[in-house]
Amino acid sequence: MALPQDGQNANALATVKEVPTGKKLIFVDPTTNEGGVITLEDLTTQILKNLTSQTFALDQGTKTLPAALNELNSKVFIDIRNLSTFSVNIKLNTYTYASFLMYGATSRYNGFMYIVFVDVASEKRTVNFIKIADFVASRTFSGTYSDDTSTLTINASETIWGGIKMLMLK
Repeated sequence: MALPQDGQNANALATVKEVPTGKKLIFVDPTTNEGGVITLEDLTTQILKNLTSQTFALDQGTKTLPAALNELNSKVFIDIRNLSTFSVNIKLNTYTYASFLMYGATSRYNGFMYIVFVDVASEKRTVNFIKIADFVASRTFSGTYSDDTSTLTINASETIWGGIKMLMLK
């Protein structure tokens, strides 16, 4: 990569997909006409530091991105055992239905994703599985929820090698 010549049209420079490590970027403040040079690594560090320390107004309150991701990950159920029946202990409101995103893969070609819908207690806590994608056409899921034990039980028609992951949706 050659340096641009004085008066060279910036639009005529070669387009690159990635800035090579160790290269420097030029920046200019159009208001003051002041500028400088910064390495890509220093700019990346500055951007990441600002992204991870800045707070954002989210549905769960004002949080930094790492705090929001940690909270989200704490609500994920993961069972990586090779089973055909999975049990999740979770207390559900009697008068409100619940929905979960269930996903996993039995191999790199056989992923699946379903919405698991648990109805209200007055509807006998019917559990429905709404297929988003499943690359094993014959695979089926069924389930039950017990208010007595706060247990959601999911049964698969076959062993789910690698287990399942579930995220509660609000």
